[in-house]
Amino acid sequence: MSKNHEALSTSYRQSRCKLTIITLFLQISYEDLPHLGPDHQKTFSCRVTVGERSFKEGSGATKVAAKKNAALHALEGLFNMPVELGK
Repeated sequence: MSKNHEALSTSYRQSRCKLTIITLFLQISYEDLPHLGPDHQKTFSCRVTVGERSFKEGSGATKVAAKKNAALHALEGLFNMPVELGK
C-alpha cells in the first residue's frame, strides 16, 4: 500500500469516527427554507444545524437534492475539507 493511499485511508477512518461521534452526541436538524421560482421550475433550499451550529444552505431541483447539498456543506464545515457525493 502506498503512503498516499495509507494517508487517505487513515484520514477517511478519522473522518468516519468523527462523524459517528457527531451523530451520536449532537442533535442534527434540517430546516426547509422557502422555495424560489415558478411552480414548473422550483428551486428548493435547506439548512442543516448540528448542535447549535448552522451551515451554508443547500439548494436543488428537489427537496432531497437540497437536503443532500446542505448535508455536504455541513460535512465540509465540520471537517474543514471538501466532500463529494459518491456516484
